[in-house]
Amino acid sequence: MLHFTVIFFSAFAFASQANVCKVVSVADGDTLTVRCDEQPQEKIRLADIDAPERGQPYGNRSRESLADLCAGKQATIKRKRKDLYGRTLAEVACQDKGRTNIFLDAYSMPYKSARAWREFTRNTTSQ
Repeated sequence: MLHFTVIFFSAFAFASQANVCKVVSVADGDTLTVRCDEQPQEKIRLADIDAPERGQPYGNRSRESLADLCAGKQATIKRKRKDLYGRTLAEVACQDKGRTNIFLDAYSMPYKSARAWREFTRNTTSQ
């Protein structure tokens, strides 16, 4: 029961400090574009995720995975800061069909491909 309470509390705390937006496009495995209320579209880079870019090994699969999870859906966005390219770094949770939030982080099952990419780059650059 303690495990459930901790997860529930962290999800509640996450949602209470964030905005709910609609995902309008997915650029690659770690970047989405969202529209929050009547605000202009905003480019969001997933915090703590380093997914391959298009044209790199696993790049297309990574983008497809994020699109499957988030494209056209509501997402809870918790902004952290801006990156060097002006994108907003944020923690993101996309709603699945059951209106359950899927948290996108380095430890979630959907992001095994991002971890695989990190391992791939580590192994190929150390040779």
